[in-house]
Amino acid sequence: MYKKLIVILIAILLQNFAFSQTEKGLASAAEAKAKSQLIIDDITNDDLPAAFEKIRAIWILPEDELDYLENRTIEQLNSIGDRFGARIGNKLVQEDLIESVLYRLTYVVKFEKHGIRIQFIFYNGAAGKWYLNNFKWDDSLSKLFEE
Repeated sequence: MYKKLIVILIAILLQNFAFSQTEKGLASAAEAKAKSQLIIDDITNDDLPAAFEKIRAIWILPEDELDYLENRTIEQLNSIGDRFGARIGNKLVQEDLIESVLYRLTYVVKFEKHGIRIQFIFYNGAAGKWYLNNFKWDDSLSKLFEE
């Protein structure tokens, strides 16, 4: 009897824990902006593991996609320092809110000789929560003039 009760209690606790781990929505666009800035600061300070830990905490898409992105980002950002020079700062260069449904933040992480463009796209879904749906980066600064 007690074994069965303990098993049921453990199952309920695990279910609650699993649900709390998947509830990754943010309360507001302002909170999404604040979290994004923390991630950009980590990237600027060359602390990619900390940046991806923060992304992982709000990422809602399949984990394997984020794992792949993390590995590629670490590999490539480590190699561009030789070409672009040292990181010297970051700047939020574009902020787009579309009808309280989509929110895009575009940053430039500045290096001595060039920069990289980093975008976060949040979607306002269930219960008014903002979910990180897309994180990407590239060195195509000229695309900032097209958008």
